[in-house]
Amino acid sequence: MEIKNISKPVSRFALVGFLTIFVNTTVVSGEMPKNPRIQSGNITIEGKGTDHLKIQQKTNKSIIDWDSFSVHKRGRVDFNMPSSRSSSLNRVTGSTPSTIAGQINSNGKVLLINPNGVAITENGVVKTGSFAASTLDIKNNDFLKDIYSFKRKKNSKGVENSGKIIVGSGGNASLLGAYVDNSGTIMARLGRVSLGSGDQITLDFVGDGLMKITVPTKQLGLIRDTKGRPLSSLIRNTGIIKANGGLIELSAHTAQSLSRGSVNIGSSGMIIAQSVGDKSGKIVIGSPKDNNIKISGKIDVSTPIKSLSPSGTIIIQGRNVTHTGNIYANGRSGGKVKVLSKDNLKIDGSVLAKGNQKNGGKVVFLSEKDVKITEKSIVNTMGKNKGGTIRSLAKTANNTSGTLNASSTHGYGGKVDVTADSVQVSSAKISASGKIQGGKVRIGGEYLGGKLTSKDNNYKGFVTRFGDQPQLNNAKHTVVKADTNIDVSSQTGKGGTTVIWSDQITEFDGQINAKGAEKILVSANLNQKPKFGESTIDFPKIATAKIQTKVESKASPPSSKASKSQSVSKSSVDPPPPTVYEQGGGFVEISSKDYLKKANIAGVSLNGGTLLLDPRNIYVRDSSTGGTTLTSDLTNMDQYADGSTTSYRVNSSIIESAITSGTNVILKAQRNIYVQSDIIATGSSGGDLTLNAGVDIDISANITTANGNLTLEANNESISGRGNNRYSDIDISSTVNLGTGDLNITLGNSNTTGSYDINLTAATINANNITITDSATDISQPSDLGSFTASSAINITSTNKYLNVNGALTANGTGTAVDITSKYLSGSGSVSTPNGIWRATNTENSSSGALFGGFTGDFIQYGYSSGDAIQGTGSGLLSAYDPGDLSKVYGVFSGTSYNLIKTYDGTNSTASASFFTSTPSVSGASGSVPTGTSISLSSPTFTYDDVNQGNQTVTGSAAYSIASKTHTNFSNVFGLTTSSSAPTLTGRISRKSIQIQGEKYYDATNDIIAAPDSEGFGGLEVVGLVSGEDLQFSAGTDNFFTMVADPGNTYTT
Repeated sequence: MEIKNISKPVSRFALVGFLTIFVNTTVVSGEMPKNPRIQSGNITIEGKGTDHLKIQQKTNKSIIDWDSFSVHKRGRVDFNMPSSRSSSLNRVTGSTPSTIAGQINSNGKVLLINPNGVAITENGVVKTGSFAASTLDIKNNDFLKDIYSFKRKKNSKGVENSGKIIVGSGGNASLLGAYVDNSGTIMARLGRVSLGSGDQITLDFVGDGLMKITVPTKQLGLIRDTKGRPLSSLIRNTGIIKANGGLIELSAHTAQSLSRGSVNIGSSGMIIAQSVGDKSGKIVIGSPKDNNIKISGKIDVSTPIKSLSPSGTIIIQGRNVTHTGNIYANGRSGGKVKVLSKDNLKIDGSVLAKGNQKNGGKVVFLSEKDVKITEKSIVNTMGKNKGGTIRSLAKTANNTSGTLNASSTHGYGGKVDVTADSVQVSSAKISASGKIQGGKVRIGGEYLGGKLTSKDNNYKGFVTRFGDQPQLNNAKHTVVKADTNIDVSSQTGKGGTTVIWSDQITEFDGQINAKGAEKILVSANLNQKPKFGESTIDFPKIATAKIQTKVESKASPPSSKASKSQSVSKSSVDPPPPTVYEQGGGFVEISSKDYLKKANIAGVSLNGGTLLLDPRNIYVRDSSTGGTTLTSDLTNMDQYADGSTTSYRVNSSIIESAITSGTNVILKAQRNIYVQSDIIATGSSGGDLTLNAGVDIDISANITTANGNLTLEANNESISGRGNNRYSDIDISSTVNLGTGDLNITLGNSNTTGSYDINLTAATINANNITITDSATDISQPSDLGSFTASSAINITSTNKYLNVNGALTANGTGTAVDITSKYLSGSGSVSTPNGIWRATNTENSSSGALFGGFTGDFIQYGYSSGDAIQGTGSGLLSAYDPGDLSKVYGVFSGTSYNLIKTYDGTNSTASASFFTSTPSVSGASGSVPTGTSISLSSPTFTYDDVNQGNQTVTGSAAYSIASKTHTNFSNVFGLTTSSSAPTLTGRISRKSIQIQGEKYYDATNDIIAAPDSEGFGGLEVVGLVSGEDLQFSAGTDNFFTMVADPGNTYTT
């Protein structure tokens, strides 16, 4: 009998305990499975004692206990079963490990259970429908019920494969043990491969196919290799595992307190699950409960080059994950790769998920602690039609270097996200460029820190054009080093978007290319193809280039030459309808919620795009004093909350170059923006300039935008960190020339109390449209306007405050060329609308609301409220002031309440009455007649209600009506009313004096003798009676007041 040393095949088996026993047994060359005991099933065993053992199984399941189960190099064991769904459980009850150096064959499923260890040597070959080698045991009843739950015994060893395990199409290959080491080959086309380590493992052959390690390894410290050394990892693969179109899973759960590695894919190891037909492969390595995962080899779920099937999915997860190998998920469309860690995640290799014909794939790195992508790393999700997605997300720190490529060769650029509490990007090349449109790169957060609003003018460019995007947590501190290049450019369309953000500190010193195509020319005449000449690119300081192209058309055979970003159809047949893509530069934001420490805007390349900066204070001036330039290295680290006066300077020449090239520039300061040096753009296609300040904007230098728009926004409460500043204004004391561009000025209504105004008294402004909105509520501070000239229209709104117009407002548009709404107007300014009309609305219902400044027009209308009909035509002022029903004001005599007084005349006529005011004034029931307005009311006939002496009501014969109304500045006056009731006054009728005269003999009485006596002597005469009235006296009734005779005196009763 030949004796052979087989120490190598079982080189990693060890007994567990305080005493380590090394396995170094000698095996008779003819060793085969011994002493079978059938526990279940209808089985006959042939060839006992020979090199070829045949197990004939007639039932669907069988269970056999063996004293030992090994197959020597020339040995062979065949399991013949009713079908591929049949299975046989073979359990070793003895104390020796199983060594498979020969062959095991079966058309069904073979399970080999040996707690002492299982080793398939480099000569061993297993070819079965399915195969499982495990040192974890399974209960017979569970097996018979198709419950594949394995539990580790106290001294269970490991499983090693150095040979070949090949299972049938759709079959399963499982290696389960205290540890698993594969240096051989495992193949399971369209099937499942599971390598698992744990104290309790459940295999799912029906559902998702994933292992469930319900109890992690707790005795890791007791497991040793054959030399008594602790294992570096519980699962190691240095061989080949291949399950095209299927599932491969490697997982080893360890107790959280154990620091030993869980899964190790060596540099020679390959795990392959490429697509087959319409079946994509899937590889799962580790789990959230696995400890250290190390990938040094190759992992591949790609689609073959000619295949139409989609690429597969790779999921790698553990407490700590290190990848230094190569991961492939390439194909017609790129696949999905997720690398997840509980603590630390390091990428030091390549991850490729390219889409060769359609879209790029999706790669996600996610750590609850730190992510590090090294300089030599390559992450590529390029796509032909659309670039893929790369997301590097960490909770604490994210240090990203290397190459991150989500570009598109023919279509739309993809998306790249990098964030953590602390982000540093260095020695990195990040690309999301696209031929039709550039993609989007977010480092440290979303546009404006995620405070998105569809009302924002740049919302589409920064956000919505990219469709749905996952939320991105904001970084606290974001640093982009000088050796970093970000490319979101487009060859034939619109440049993409880059956002550099932090909630606390942002430092950007890198390069961003967000340029787009300048022109796309497509000819519909096949005999006149456009011919592109040489393209000249001029890089100004901000590197915002325009592509100057000469185009020549010749009636010659089809030919074309395209340079730089131009593209021309080369079809010799009828071309499809031309497609026009949005062109020009993209959108770039370099901002911080609190502190923009550094912004290398000279490294931003745009042509006609938008650049948004957001430091604390901004000075635009060429002097080197009064602020630190944004392109230098700033050392002051003061936080915004401490009230620091740190300011930043932008050379006006940089802004000039940007606007001249068509780039939209946004300067956004948490507090103030000062423009103190001229910004003079040239050409005729200037970009837009936006100044957005939390508090003040002060422009004392001239601005020319070469037909670009200018937007000024201050006192914006949406800007965080604006402080408790009590004063906010927008001041312009210079000349602003926008050509055909529009001017938009907005002073917000912050909740902070204080003084706010727009002061444009010394400004001279020329633009296409001028729109001014003052929403501040401080009435004590009016807004002041200077001289404005608009090619089209001027619209001014100041509903909470009054408005001083001190200059000439000229608008040359048609229709309502000037439209002003304010609390009320004042000032000596004028308005001119040669081709249209102007309208002004005063919203204050008081006499001050009737002020109109120096305007002259066709009409003025009082008592106007929003929505009322406009009674006048042409240019006019609409005033909310309503004086109420107009009437004449007569006044009262001093010390009385009488408007008029007369002496009794026996009538109720007021003809003889005296009115206090001969020419009464006119006033309304609620207030006086507005300044500048002259009103004449009709004069009804007034009549006393009674003819007798005393206090009387005097009533007019009719209601007042407006006889005439004029205004010093307006041709017509509307909106004034009188009451429909006749007016009433308070009058007085005084007593009328009369005289009684005649003669009487003294008779010692005061009796009146009304008539002469018989001798004709005596009698009285009454003088002063009203015509038609008589006064009768009765003797004995009417008396004199005295009896004293005084000749010559007249007595009156």
